[in-house]
Amino acid sequence: MNVDLGPEERAALEAMAAETGESPEEVVRRILCSALHSPQLAPRTVRDARRFANEGGIYVLRTGRSVSAELTDETLRQVREERSGYTPPR
Repeated sequence: MNVDLGPEERAALEAMAAETGESPEEVVRRILCSALHSPQLAPRTVRDARRFANEGGIYVLRTGRSVSAELTDETLRQVREERSGYTPPR
């Protein structure tokens, strides 16, 4: 597997390797192994799946925050415009 790094990332990786006495490949392997075992890196679908509830056949995402009526109205307006292909003047 190959990963293309930009000059800044390559320089940072080489600096980390020099600090730790490891090769750049060893640093990448260590960082990657650590990150892969992190719960933050679970696929988004897995993390979010437990927050979905099926209510009357509609899946609802539970975020713990309420959505304002204004935001709901604006979102519906935008979706309707996109579906109709018409954008009214503002």
